[in-house]
Amino acid sequence: MKTSNGSSGIILSWVILIGGIILFISVAPFALLLATMPFWKPDEVSFLSMLFTAIPVSISILIFWIIKSAYKSIKNQRNQSMDLHEETFGKVNDTAPAVKAPGDNKPIWPWFILIPSILLLVSTGPGVVMLPIMPLFLAGMSTDSGQAPAYVPMLIILIGYGLLAGFSILLYKAVRALVRGKQ
Repeated sequence: MKTSNGSSGIILSWVILIGGIILFISVAPFALLLATMPFWKPDEVSFLSMLFTAIPVSISILIFWIIKSAYKSIKNQRNQSMDLHEETFGKVNDTAPAVKAPGDNKPIWPWFILIPSILLLVSTGPGVVMLPIMPLFLAGMSTDSGQAPAYVPMLIILIGYGLLAGFSILLYKAVRALVRGKQ
């Protein structure tokens, strides 16, 4: 059974709000530091430093705007659901207990895969581009030591790509399980 747009919209708003706050906390101090650089290091101010200051400052402003929009969306959706609840409160029979349909249950296990994956992606940043190359790089680095057996690079490559393939399959299944809503 599919969920309504309201519940998925509020979940998306919460994810954007929490992710935006995490990103804002990581970007804002550097933007503030670079924006105040002309005051505490005026001799190092140049066109490039101002260009590199404009980038994190604009990213901070954009993230703050996204956080503000997500918060307003959550607030509006909450107010709409409260108004809907108040309208239907008198019409619902309070004596009959509410029974949930068995298809309405959402699985929890995908979040144990998705949340660490998102945090790892955010903390790695542009270094995520290195993931497909990482087993090859590690195998190449293992050949620099003269004492490593000849099978070590191939073992590193097999294990590395095996872990990446397994994690990719698990991530795909987690997203698919959340979309379908099955356990």
